[in-house]
Amino acid sequence: SMYLLLALASSVPGGVFVVQLSYSVFYALSYISARAVSTVALPGLARAAHRDDRATFGMAWRQGLSYALITSLPLLVLLAVLSQPTATILANGELRHAALIGPLAICLVVVALAQLVGGMHDIGRQALFALLNDRIPRRASEVVFGMTVLIAAASLLTPADGSRLIWLVIAILVGELAASTMVLARLRQMIYQEQF
Repeated sequence: SMYLLLALASSVPGGVFVVQLSYSVFYALSYISARAVSTVALPGLARAAHRDDRATFGMAWRQGLSYALITSLPLLVLLAVLSQPTATILANGELRHAALIGPLAICLVVVALAQLVGGMHDIGRQALFALLNDRIPRRASEVVFGMTVLIAAASLLTPADGSRLIWLVIAILVGELAASTMVLARLRQMIYQEQF
């Protein structure tokens, strides 16, 4: 999906830079926040799942989810507040145009939100993996790809300017949101009966 987004971004002058930088910020923020927490939470989830201890599994899942939120929210707020100055700093040389800085700032806000949603998707996916359920995470990955392709294709209906770039980055957010909803709904069904 990244290659599709970059190919469509190439229809806007400077668009590849904006979309690629947005994608890079999305993954950089994710890997120092919620995705890092999901990696650390996986062994505890796997041990509880192996022992078939649903109460401990539910507790470890909720704890991991709360830690993921705690690590993701400050990054979301910080980047949302500082998106305009950050975009101004990142747009160097020939790319320092108001036509690119504004859309880049909006894209940074979108990926700040997407890293939070993507982190929820990732920690939910890790919990399902601990339960030896790979069907739902696989379907969720297919949903991410499908939603990204759908919204990216719809972005071609917008003018070839910054608004198209914003829609291409929104495709990342919508894909992660759909997958996160799917994964978290399945986990809720599996551990709903357990007490906090």
